[in-house]
Amino acid sequence: MAYNGGMHVTLFYDGSCPFCTASAAALERMDWLRRLECVNLLTPGVLEAAGIGFEAAMTRIQVRSADGRVTEGIDGVLAIARQVPLLWLGVPLIWLVIRLGWGQRLYDWIAARRLLIPLPGVCPVQKAKY
Repeated sequence: MAYNGGMHVTLFYDGSCPFCTASAAALERMDWLRRLECVNLLTPGVLEAAGIGFEAAMTRIQVRSADGRVTEGIDGVLAIARQVPLLWLGVPLIWLVIRLGWGQRLYDWIAARRLLIPLPGVCPVQKAKY
């Protein structure tokens, strides 16, 4: 996958997961500046081209910046929030929880319980890791 120079960050999401797909669609609707590209990580070759392992992508959100740097988990959420205007108010809070050392633990706790979020369908990722 070649990075589209018009985008600022690329979000890799699990296209087989209703929660992930709905979240990516919602982010695309909020992104009126078109700074975010949402890519289904199940598309053949996209993870390899970005240098991202499949297990890592299925465990935590993966975000690739324009310079090719990959962040995951809460750092990926911060990278997305910095690009999407409707999320800018959340940037200081996300940054603070990262600085306090709670960010990744909070992200992992929420990710492990995402099946509790009422969306149609079932997320295929197991909760057992957390």
